[in-house]
Amino acid sequence: RDGSLYFTRRAEDRSESIYRSRWLDGSWQPVERLPAPVNAAPTQFNAFVDPDERYLIVCSWGREDSLGGVDYYIVFRDPDDTWVGPINLGERINTATGQEWSPYVSPDGRFFFFMSSRTTLAERAARQPVSYATLHTSHLEPMNGNSDIWWVDAGFLLDLRPEPEPAGGAS
Repeated sequence: RDGSLYFTRRAEDRSESIYRSRWLDGSWQPVERLPAPVNAAPTQFNAFVDPDERYLIVCSWGREDSLGGVDYYIVFRDPDDTWVGPINLGERINTATGQEWSPYVSPDGRFFFFMSSRTTLAERAARQPVSYATLHTSHLEPMNGNSDIWWVDAGFLLDLRPEPEPAGGAS
């Protein structure tokens, strides 16, 4: 809402990170690479930024806590511009066999849309022999290993925000 621009930039080593340029006093400010909670893996890209910048959802590759190749993570932003996370969105959203990218939350905040290349081809093959006909039919259906768009209620996203640490440390 404030005009800040978030984008992905690829480095010479082909890693990708999320950057920001703020709009302030009628001009773009110097580009800054967001800190480690956002850029916590070798590659981050296609970030969705909440319009109020309370959080961003980032596609990340190369993290040890990944369920598969590319997973969705949420990183929360505090009013002082510190970032908390990343938090894996879990098995409901991420898959071990698929690739996930292109997150989006509807303007009213109610729905989370995401792309996933989920597949049930291995399960189908275990039930019936694979033939040209079954492959052709599978190609026309969702969960065939190609990219599909999915959506879920977005209410769970804000529930993932960690509780703030008590002032003065743990008691």
